Amino acid sequence: MSSVPSTTTVTQIAKDDANRFNVLETNAVNTVIKVPANYNPVTLLIVYNLLREKLNVSLSSHVHSSVTSSSTDFHKILKDFTWNDFQEQNIIMTVIWKEDVWTDPHLIVSPSKQQTIAGEVNTLRYFSETFLRELTFSDAIQATEVDQWLDIIHVSLHHGNNKERQSILKTLNSHLGKVEYLVGGRFSIADVAMLGALLQTQSVSLSQTNVKKWVVTCLKIASVAKALNALSLNVH
Repeated sequence: MSSVPSTTTVTQIAKDDANRFNVLETNAVNTVIKVPANYNPVTLLIVYNLLREKLNVSLSSHVHSSVTSSSTDFHKILKDFTWNDFQEQNIIMTVIWKEDVWTDPHLIVSPSKQQTIAGEVNTLRYFSETFLRELTFSDAIQATEVDQWLDIIHVSLHHGNNKERQSILKTLNSHLGKVEYLVGGRFSIADVAMLGALLQTQSVSLSQTNVKKWVVTCLKIASVAKALNALSLNVH
């Protein structure tokens, strides 16, 4: 089983960056996300859409010369979202597809400083803590619940075996039988991460009734629906 990436360092980097600049008044925040060649970018695209609701965001996609497979169809889709007028952007997101040097995405914040954040859930932590605070919780208990779900997603869905994934799907179904969203009665970064992981591991079709009902609820959020439609992902 893979170890859970550290949350303390990631959160501190995000908060330090948030204190250091006001994204609406300074130059664009430059981020690079390096992903495996077979990576499904649904989570990144949801985040991109959420960011675009309140900020000017550039998204560009590039294939590294190391990629020799034909599994980069998602790259071609992301190219449709490319916006090159960097002068007017608050955030620049550059996705680079590489052969599987890592199994997880790696986010590089301010490439000149080479601050690297490993793992998709930690990438989500960075963007939510820095730009999408409405997807986080100020309440300590709810914030801890979000962290618990993100760690479960990383260990048992992104890196778990079939038995571990089935166990989490049962736990998730039981939990969603009592609540509308994973934490706090509202859509949060935990829901973004979970939905992305279920789609990436093709687990939605294996899920039980409460999970499928929650997926439909998430699809009512425009940024989520837009991402899934763009990638032609089937949730049934």
